[in-house]
Amino acid sequence: MGIISAFEAAVSIFTFFFLCAILCESRFSPRATTAIGISFLALVLGLQSVLLVQGMDVPTLFDLLPISAFLPMIVCLHFISADGFFPTCAIWSLAGIAVILLKLFYEGVLLFFSRVGLPEWQGRSIGTALLALAAASALIAVAFFLKLPFHRYGKDLEQGWLVILFPTLLVFLLLSYILNNLSSPSTIIFCLLTALIAFAVLLRILMFSISLRTTGEQQREMQRQLEFQRRDYQAIRQKMELGRTYRHDMRHHFAALDGMLQRGDDENARLYIQKLCGMLSDLAPESWCSNAAIDAVLSFYISSARDINCPVDTDIRLPSKFPFDELNLCVILANGLENAIHACRELPDGERWIRLAVALTENRRLTISIDNPCASQVHFDAEGFPISTRKGDSHGIGLRSIEAATKKYNGLFQCRCKAEQFHLRVVLFPLTEAAASRECFHIESLT
Repeated sequence: MGIISAFEAAVSIFTFFFLCAILCESRFSPRATTAIGISFLALVLGLQSVLLVQGMDVPTLFDLLPISAFLPMIVCLHFISADGFFPTCAIWSLAGIAVILLKLFYEGVLLFFSRVGLPEWQGRSIGTALLALAAASALIAVAFFLKLPFHRYGKDLEQGWLVILFPTLLVFLLLSYILNNLSSPSTIIFCLLTALIAFAVLLRILMFSISLRTTGEQQREMQRQLEFQRRDYQAIRQKMELGRTYRHDMRHHFAALDGMLQRGDDENARLYIQKLCGMLSDLAPESWCSNAAIDAVLSFYISSARDINCPVDTDIRLPSKFPFDELNLCVILANGLENAIHACRELPDGERWIRLAVALTENRRLTISIDNPCASQVHFDAEGFPISTRKGDSHGIGLRSIEAATKKYNGLFQCRCKAEQFHLRVVLFPLTEAAASRECFHIESLT
């Protein structure tokens, strides 16, 4: 019985530890994070072993788990977490509710087996096996269904975490109190249902908040596109006004040329004509592609890059009509170029450059590549996104917007850093053939 009880305690500890590890984004490299986490886990398990060797009984050990096990792991979590104070509190509160939920499930199973007349040791053995299975299922469910919404909700969102933290912490404290006063089957069932409902409500809040945020991002993106087009329109208007001025003054230029030719001053006349041609060429608006929305985005960001003395090498082969939503392409290009310009600002003059290539292939696949230098080597998290230690850095948000736009076409998205050069690659497939094309298009083709 003692071995079974010790195993139950270990399941609670491991469940709490791995739930926190799944939901937390570390400020350290994956190797350093793993080393710190394993060290703390070994410390916690060693402490429990010492308490057992010193003669402490298992029920007392269970009562001390919040102090002897969970509190050290919470301290470790706040030390390694890059999510901020409130998101980190939400993480360990959710993990605590999960542990309580498993405990209530286990007590309910034991109660059921005792009612059907099963011997205690058999009931505890089967209950422990079911507890381990439930814990593994919870970890898998969190990893596949809760991790991504949890992280996306928390990107640059400090105050919004109070919406999640307050009810989570309240439910956690309430269930912690009730757990120590279980006296009847109805209390166990009530607490179990309360914990399940709390999880469902919190997940619903996350999904609803993400939906609102996605809608807001789409509105902001559309406003940004309108702003690009407004600036492009103003630039064209300014050039048209200059064109009217030059056309009005053209008769004076012709008179000056006529005077030079009558005097036989052919050399000055030739230089004067060259100067006029240069002035007229400056009036022509610079165009990058035949699509107005994409051309406005390219014009804005290429002009922004030139303003910081960053040359942009372009290779754009994009027809006026293509099988992709222009808004999604604008999202990819705008965020990719914005990140590249931001990286180049951190470099001195002479070391700044951006290479942009956009092409629609013969098989109607759209390829986009953006290359730029970076001031230092970039490290990536488990999802393939850059790890930034600067609070409020929008680099990761822009790349997630690119990933979201890419997923709409079952496309391929990859960013990597090699020799202090950042490379962004995107491939989009037409929706009618996206599934089949993606299987045939290997990821190495992005490089």
